Amino acid sequence: VSWNKVGREHFLSIGTEIWVQDANLEIAHYTWPAGISEWNLVFREARFEDSGLYDCQIISTEKLTFRVRLTVSEKPPHNPIISIEGKEFVESGQTVYLKCNTTEGDRMPEDLDWFKDGDKIEASEYPNILITKFRFKDTMTLVSELMIISGTGNDSGTYICRSSSDLIASVEVNVLVADSSNVKRGTGISHTQTGNGQNYGNSAICFYFFGQNPLIFCVVLLAHLIIQSVIT
Repeated sequence: VSWNKVGREHFLSIGTEIWVQDANLEIAHYTWPAGISEWNLVFREARFEDSGLYDCQIISTEKLTFRVRLTVSEKPPHNPIISIEGKEFVESGQTVYLKCNTTEGDRMPEDLDWFKDGDKIEASEYPNILITKFRFKDTMTLVSELMIISGTGNDSGTYICRSSSDLIASVEVNVLVADSSNVKRGTGISHTQTGNGQNYGNSAICFYFFGQNPLIFCVVLLAHLIIQSVIT
């Protein structure tokens, strides 16, 4: 098996030997079952002058040739980006949800970390915190989600996501402990007292099951109905 660049007088390689003085070239030879072999021409670092047509020839009783075209193009610009999204105002007891997206242009970011008020968040140390990470090869994007179940006032603060290349995005989160007679920020719904003047509100118990298909089951308990039934 030989390799040659169309337009050159001499072979680039014959068998596993390189026949030109070019340290950038090598032959990768592999043998597979059923008599299948690979003779791959490898360019350690592609250069613009390497563009062109190449012939792979099998020399036997009948010469067989396979022609391929190599095009070496400009390297895409390295344009790292990071962004964070999520609600800035969350009612106490609700889930704090933040999502961070980062890309480093032509390469996949190695990792992404979360911080609160300057301290790194270790999800393993908090039973109500879940951090997930997803990699998308088609866009070279790393996405991380931070969830704090049943947020409290202690969860208010500045949250930062930082990529392995030190890109940073931040958001200020406020967990509100609102009076039942006030309008909840961002909802536009007014909660007023009804019936006997007591408003116990609603509470919810959520069960989270994580696997290939995450499921969330929530059972809503109407507290005032339960209390009334007990009184009765």
